[in-house]
Amino acid sequence: MDGIVLLKDDHKTVEKLFKQFEKAGDTAHTEKRKIADQVIQELTTHTWIEEKVFYPAAREAAPDTKDHVLESIEEHHVVLWMLSELKNLDPADERFDAKMTVLIENVRHHVEEEEKEWFPEVRKAMGRNRLTELGEQMEEAKKKAPMTPWPYPAPTNSPSALAPHRPRQHGTRPVMLCFPKPPARASRGWGGGSCHAVAGGSCWRRGRPSPGVPSVPGLNEVGYLDRHCEFLPIRW
Repeated sequence: MDGIVLLKDDHKTVEKLFKQFEKAGDTAHTEKRKIADQVIQELTTHTWIEEKVFYPAAREAAPDTKDHVLESIEEHHVVLWMLSELKNLDPADERFDAKMTVLIENVRHHVEEEEKEWFPEVRKAMGRNRLTELGEQMEEAKKKAPMTPWPYPAPTNSPSALAPHRPRQHGTRPVMLCFPKPPARASRGWGGGSCHAVAGGSCWRRGRPSPGVPSVPGLNEVGYLDRHCEFLPIRW
C-alpha cells in the first residue's frame, strides 16, 4: 500500500472515533472510556510508524520540508502527553471531556496541515514506487509498534534520530510541578514569556523549580502548570 494512503487511512479511522466521542452523551462514561482507549492505541501506533519510518524518509526525499517534520514531531509530543493523561483518567472526571476536546482539536489541525500542505510535496518528491515501499515498511512496523504512549522518547539533539519510544538510558519518575497564579491580564504569554507546550489543557512556560522540587538530571528548565500542582512523569 502507498505510504501516504496508509497514513490517510489512519487519519480516517481516528476521525471516525472522534465523531463517535462527540456524539456520545454527557453521561455516556463507559462508551467514552472505550472510545478514548481506541484513540490512545490508534494515535500512539500512528505517531510511532510516522516517526520511525515515514518522517526520516520524507525528510531525505524532500529536505525543504525539514521544518514541517520537526514541527510535526513537537506536535506529536504534545499529543502523546495528553494521551498519557487520558489513559488513567476517570471518564466521569470533569476534565476528561475537556482533555479529549483539546486533543481532537490538536489532531485535526495536525492532519489538515499534513494532508493539504505536506503530503503533496512528499508525493511529488518520492514517487509511487518509493511510497509503496514505505507503505510496506510501515505495515510491518505496525506489528511491533507500541499501543500506549509511555515511555516518552529520550530527548535528542540529533536531527536524524526522529523515532519516538526509543530505549532510554535512564527512565521516568513522578515530580511535583507547580507555578504561581499568573496576573489576571496574562493569557498565553506570562510576564512577557511564551508558552512552549500545552499539557492537560493548561498553558506551560519555562521557569525555575519551586523550593522542594527534586532536581532532574539533564533537565535545566522545567514547565509549570497554571494554578495547581500535579505529579507528572518526567524524563531523567
